[in-house]
Amino acid sequence: MSTLDELIYYCGIETPTGAFMLNGEWGIGKTHLIEKELTKALAHSHVIVRVSLYGMSSVKELHSAVKEKWVYACSPLLGRIAKDQEQVSQNRGLINALNAILKGLNPTAGRAADLMVSMNLLEMLTVETEIEDIREKKTKRVILVFDDLERSKINPIEMMGAINEYCENRNFSTIIVTNEDYMIHTMKDDLLMYHMLKGKTVARSIYYVPDFEKILHSLISERKWNSTSYKDYLIQQEKGILKLFASDSQVPDHTEEGPEKTHNLLALTHSLQDFYRIYSHLLKVGIENPDNWFYPFVAFYMSRKSGIFRKRIPQFDCSDEIIHQVYPMFSPDYLYDSIRNWISYGIWEKDRFANELTESLYRLCEEGSLPVARSGSDSE
Repeated sequence: MSTLDELIYYCGIETPTGAFMLNGEWGIGKTHLIEKELTKALAHSHVIVRVSLYGMSSVKELHSAVKEKWVYACSPLLGRIAKDQEQVSQNRGLINALNAILKGLNPTAGRAADLMVSMNLLEMLTVETEIEDIREKKTKRVILVFDDLERSKINPIEMMGAINEYCENRNFSTIIVTNEDYMIHTMKDDLLMYHMLKGKTVARSIYYVPDFEKILHSLISERKWNSTSYKDYLIQQEKGILKLFASDSQVPDHTEEGPEKTHNLLALTHSLQDFYRIYSHLLKVGIENPDNWFYPFVAFYMSRKSGIFRKRIPQFDCSDEIIHQVYPMFSPDYLYDSIRNWISYGIWEKDRFANELTESLYRLCEEGSLPVARSGSDSE
């Protein structure tokens, strides 16, 4: 079964005995899987309430965020009230409409106008495991998703205890999304206790390895690129990009000290977008096959933007030797200083690149290995 199928299966359990942990690298598409694919697959029966823990510093903040996100997810109308109570209090028609919704969600809440005058609406709402979808006239289960666990400032033990309150004591279907490798690496004294609480809270943990071939094909074919010819070129390179980007093993070896690839899809997308600047110039000077520049560019870009794993922690300033070890298609001969500076520091020196390219082509011509010329050109 795919990861999506496993998530759907878990969400179908009426009374879950624990949370589902979705573990994986940064930028690999975990949040996209939840917000797009899982939400679409369960739209008829569930409501996804996603809470990002990024930067949170207290358990109280976590509970408040759950309630706020629940409000927004369950009713756009309630979301407006939570955002601007003063404006809503002056709108009698909106208040009257709210009364019916509050009655369905929380019969003990009382009149909406009284609530907004006397106290914070959110404090009076009870987060329930089920809600009534007014448009579809059916009951739907609420799925709580706690994202960015490793980016929270809350002590992991306290945070796991707070999440356990929802999944064990209040019977919410609960999904935890995290890069656990990084979090565990940064923990010291509390690691044993964390594993004990995780065992109590998490019923199942799965390491997410997406279908890179499918994602890459969709990324290239559906995205708007700078020119038709560049899109055609990327389509021709799909297999090569997949070979460069994906790892041979579907399951990471956590005992391996590295170096290993990272798999940040956003960094890959940026690298493909940025290479167009090199591509268009190569066409202008008559280079038909940009592959010699393309693969070193993408490999170096990935190593600088998403890093190379060392003991499962990304390092961002690796030597050419290490980059070549991880990406055999990498060759420093085609990665000029102007390209390195652009990727590393955002400095584009057009004239310097042109001069370095001319010198490189002259040398290749003398060696008899100049790439084949082509007719026509693209413009930057």
